[in-house]
Amino acid sequence: MKVQIWVAAMEKQPPLSIKIIRDDNVDQPDDMVIQVMECLNEPGLDSPAIKHSIYKLPFFMRRTHSEAFNQAFDPQVVSFGPYHHGKQHLSPMEREKAKVFDSLKTGGLPVEAIVSCVSTILYDLLESYDRLEEEWTQHPGKFLKLMIVDGCFMLQLFCNCPTSLSNMKMDIRLDTLLLENQLPLKLLHKLYSIAGPIFISQQPKATYFISPFFFFFFFFFHLYTSKCTLELKSVVCNWLGISTNNLVQEFLHVLDMYRASLVCTHVDWTNWNQKKELSGAECQVIPPATELREAGMRFKTSGTTSLGDVKYDKKNVMAFEKLNPLCPS
Repeated sequence: MKVQIWVAAMEKQPPLSIKIIRDDNVDQPDDMVIQVMECLNEPGLDSPAIKHSIYKLPFFMRRTHSEAFNQAFDPQVVSFGPYHHGKQHLSPMEREKAKVFDSLKTGGLPVEAIVSCVSTILYDLLESYDRLEEEWTQHPGKFLKLMIVDGCFMLQLFCNCPTSLSNMKMDIRLDTLLLENQLPLKLLHKLYSIAGPIFISQQPKATYFISPFFFFFFFFFHLYTSKCTLELKSVVCNWLGISTNNLVQEFLHVLDMYRASLVCTHVDWTNWNQKKELSGAECQVIPPATELREAGMRFKTSGTTSLGDVKYDKKNVMAFEKLNPLCPS
């Protein structure tokens, strides 16, 4: 139905006169139904849901919490992935990434093979990220480069942290456990399967060239034995300071692996008599505070003298569990 409205101007500000003219030849119900059906049948409405594994903190969660809470999700030293890439306070570490990548290339990193291999899972990597900006979706080459550079940098940290970053190792470790600062583990598997010996053999203080024969020997040895000095799972666990016990399933990223270690923690019981010449039942030995701090735990002064008011702050783990439908509640 087409509606035409005209207003008659009259003197002394009388009420406005409105006239409605009906046109029965326009927008018939059949035409409207056809148009709606065409819109509903557009591609994308019936496509399978994309399963993301790396998330941005939703607006409703940021809005309902304090600024200090929100800062717990932002990296302080280094960015991994697209969400925080390019932020000014993280730019010094971008230069470190470039240095590490150049050092890896000098050490024999097969860049062409890596690009070819990672490109085969490019679509899966893009789908891993929730609410990815067009800067990345419209420029897959730029996204591929980011994945390779960040992935190689992360693996180098895990396998052999450069000496120049040793004093920041604990801060970097915390950034690798942030919700919005993850890399898909399938990416790390691809990189490690191709160049695991390169990452492991890189020396913190010196860089040297590994002959192609040496590299291919280790590469094919890995293919035939399914082991490469250390399995990737062990490398990640060593970096995080967690046990590999009970970590048998496939993981999405480093934060997912860390969460699993908390859920399936193996209680390390030891006989107290073996440690102290005291009688008593078995008890769980708690690591010293220095070891806990090196593993990434932060301590704050308590307002009481009680030992029963210890609280743990795992904002990023809980946010991941809330956003990922596959995580048990």
